[in-house]
Amino acid sequence: MAPRAPGGRTAGPGTCSSPAPIRTTAAAGRRGAPCACAAAARAGHAAAPHAAAAGTALWLDPQPWPLAQPPGEPVAGSSAAAARRRSPAARGSSGAAALPSPPPCGSVQVPHLLQQQEVQEQQQQQQQQQQQQQQQQQEQQQAAEAAHARMKGVMRSLAACASPAELEALLTAHGPDLDVRAITASWTAAARLAQARQPEPTGLPAREQQQQPPGQRENLPGQAQQLRVQRLEQCAALAERQLVPLLRRRLHQFDGAGLVLVLHAMAVLRLRSEALLLELAQAVLACAHTLSARLLSQLLWALCALGEAPPPQLLGQVLHHSHRRLPLANGQDVAMLLQGLARLGQPPPPEWLHACCTRLDQLLGTRQLAPTSLCIALHSLARLRAAPPPALLARLLAAAQQQLPALPPAGLNMLGNALQLLRTDPSPAWQQAYAAAAARAMPRCDARNAAVLAAPLLRWRTALPGAWAERYAAACAPHLRDMTPQGLAVLGHSLAALQASPGADWLARYLSAADATGLASSPAGCSYLLHCLGTWQCLAVQQRRRGDGVAQEAAASAAAAAGGAGEPLQEQQSQQQEQQQAQLGALVDALAEQCIACFMRDGGAFTAEQLGMFCKGLASLGVQGSAPLARQLCKVAGRLLGPQPRGSRRQATAATLTNLLLALAVSCPSAASPALMARVWAALAEAAPSASPAHAAAVAWAAQRLRLRPPARLVRRLCGQVAVLGDEASLQQLTVLLLEGAKAGWQHQLEPGTARTLVAHLRHKQAAALRQRRRGGGGSAACSAPGRGAAAPAAAPRGGGGQEAGAMAGSSSSGRGSRGGCSSSSSSSISSRSSGSSSSSDGRRSSALLLLANHRLRAASLAATAAAMAWAGGRGGALLRRGDDDGPPGAPREAVAAA
Repeated sequence: MAPRAPGGRTAGPGTCSSPAPIRTTAAAGRRGAPCACAAAARAGHAAAPHAAAAGTALWLDPQPWPLAQPPGEPVAGSSAAAARRRSPAARGSSGAAALPSPPPCGSVQVPHLLQQQEVQEQQQQQQQQQQQQQQQQQEQQQAAEAAHARMKGVMRSLAACASPAELEALLTAHGPDLDVRAITASWTAAARLAQARQPEPTGLPAREQQQQPPGQRENLPGQAQQLRVQRLEQCAALAERQLVPLLRRRLHQFDGAGLVLVLHAMAVLRLRSEALLLELAQAVLACAHTLSARLLSQLLWALCALGEAPPPQLLGQVLHHSHRRLPLANGQDVAMLLQGLARLGQPPPPEWLHACCTRLDQLLGTRQLAPTSLCIALHSLARLRAAPPPALLARLLAAAQQQLPALPPAGLNMLGNALQLLRTDPSPAWQQAYAAAAARAMPRCDARNAAVLAAPLLRWRTALPGAWAERYAAACAPHLRDMTPQGLAVLGHSLAALQASPGADWLARYLSAADATGLASSPAGCSYLLHCLGTWQCLAVQQRRRGDGVAQEAAASAAAAAGGAGEPLQEQQSQQQEQQQAQLGALVDALAEQCIACFMRDGGAFTAEQLGMFCKGLASLGVQGSAPLARQLCKVAGRLLGPQPRGSRRQATAATLTNLLLALAVSCPSAASPALMARVWAALAEAAPSASPAHAAAVAWAAQRLRLRPPARLVRRLCGQVAVLGDEASLQQLTVLLLEGAKAGWQHQLEPGTARTLVAHLRHKQAAALRQRRRGGGGSAACSAPGRGAAAPAAAPRGGGGQEAGAMAGSSSSGRGSRGGCSSSSSSSISSRSSGSSSSSDGRRSSALLLLANHRLRAASLAATAAAMAWAGGRGGALLRRGDDDGPPGAPREAVAAA
């Protein structure tokens, strides 16, 4: 049986009974090294004989062995210990209680020093790891700084690149490494290059190119419009090829501002991709709450420029967040928000509009609303059909009047269009300020703004100086080749309404541009073009008639002064003029044929206004219509004047119906069927309250030429309207009305008071013309159109009566009628030509002018007197019965119809 160790445990082979602590190394302890007893046994150290006999008596010594004492040797001077070893009782009584039991070999704990060493090793490892992490962070930071510096260089290069080729080279070199900011800068650079304007490649030095006149610069190769279109196509292709893949790769890293800038660039480049736009819209929706008012306005502008309606959820978020930011928005942000909503056609809620108007009022009070922002805001409100309160509108117009001189041409056009949409006519002073600002802005106009610059003035019937129309035509001349068909149509209509007769060179360039753009291929274009051709034909005839005597006298004076030396030069000039007139006449004929072909092809698509303008052109040019044209005219007019759907408003105005009557009387008499004329008379009776004196005179002339008698109700309404507006009628209009009406017996269908009023107006106009002659002004009282500019050649007449009807058609303008009385521009121009000259040739020329003016005035006076006597029941009736359709004897044709 194994001896029992003190403490009640058996000292077995695997148990160490040594009471002393065993000192081992950390490595030995970790490897589970044997105890000191086993090591001593392997080393050959034997125990003492008495120790061997006593079993484990050696291990019962409470005193540890000294390290210098070998195991088994008795300790010197230890008698007490020897006695205890010899006494078994002592060993049994006190040994087990006094000595603790030694722990097993496997349960020996690591000493404190070893623990410190392990802690130190762990700390060293942690320090090494921290150093490695810091080194990695430093390397990453250095790489990021290097990449940031490289991206800054790339962005500087993007901002400085001047061509799509440079941009493509940069993207090819750095494309995969570009970050979000660089990709956004690349989109912005592409949009900037697409909008850049480059000088035309003329092959001449810049100084010589600037010294060339505008007309010659325009004819050089490489037009600006073509260059812009090519540049836009190049940039769009580059963006689709390289920028779109980069955008898709890093789309999840973009913030709201970057997405808005990318959308803005896509709108400039006209890059439309439904899938990409849907992805961008979803990305913007997630960060819409972070966008400022400026970014929200740019977002709306980009979406409407791309022609894509935003998702309803995105539009709701934009309205919600912009409503919260309106109190702090500046004028540009408010204007851009309104413009975006207007272009999208999305009217905002009433509370949003109220907040917007409140903010505009605040900005006006603090003078923080820029002129351009004011124009955009007012124009956008008008397009949204959201008229501001009257007080705010008055303050906006007052502020705009002060800022008119500083407005660009686009701002002026937006302001005029806004007033038209709001159906508001400004004060006369405001209109004059607008006309002056438009005159100053003419040299800065581009093709688009130049075409519509005069349109607001025509709607307001603003009295313009004689030189305004000439300056306007000269300013538009360099842009004729860059205008769209719509721009050419509006420009021609404006000049025709202003009674401006452009020169032969200008007219040739205009007609060439109209032919190149296919203006006569659409219903709107052919109606506007034919109307302009007819008006300019009438103006050319009038100017030629007024200037025939003057030109002959001037030519005779020049020949006498030159002594016959200048005859070859005059013949050469006359030949050149005849050749130019022949070329221009051929071009006019070709365009007129194109207009008629369009009417025969697309007559069913013509509106009432377009039909009126087409008819006016036919009558003014004196076109003798064929049977197919007469049938088509009767068909189209019958459709427009026929029964309309319930609740619809009749579209035919007094001007449209008057022009239709003139076309029937001159070009297509066979189309005047009884059924059609019944509809025309009924429509005219309804439109009589809006008729002008020019309309009434034209109706009287056309009815007499067609040998038709209008209903008595229509006659009473037209004459009553002229009696009310007699002060606005000219002497020619009153003369034609009374003469032609007397032939048909209109005076017997009126009340005595109306007839006396008309005669009184006629005598008043006649007395005013006589007083003007006595003051030395001269001029033709029968004139209805001012003579402005040089005489333009006209096409050859196409049939009898064309010039007469042309003058009458010129007196009944589309939509408004006469511009108020007989213009004194011709008389003032004649007097200005004949005054201030001291030479004999100028004196002879002045005498010729005065003789011609007096002759025309006497003829007009005779016609007016005959008309007054006819309505009063005097000798005028006999004169009319003896005369023909053109008027009484002694009165020239221009006193009746021609200006």
